[in-house]
Amino acid sequence: MDEDAAQRVEELERAADAHRASLARLVGELEQRTHGVAPRVFKPVAIVAAVAGALALAVFAWRRLRRRLSGHA
Repeated sequence: MDEDAAQRVEELERAADAHRASLARLVGELEQRTHGVAPRVFKPVAIVAAVAGALALAVFAWRRLRRRLSGHA
């Protein structure tokens, strides 16, 4: 390998290292943002799901009790 080719290989390796470092920073920032968003989104969704489930059970129980009291059971 001649000197120009060896120099070019070194330049490409340095550029690849710089790109890897930049990509690692971007991935780290994305992971940090994702971990910050998940709890903020999950908690309200879980609350809404719990309330909807409780409401569905209450409606089911109310309708069943109403039928029993009216004598249609």
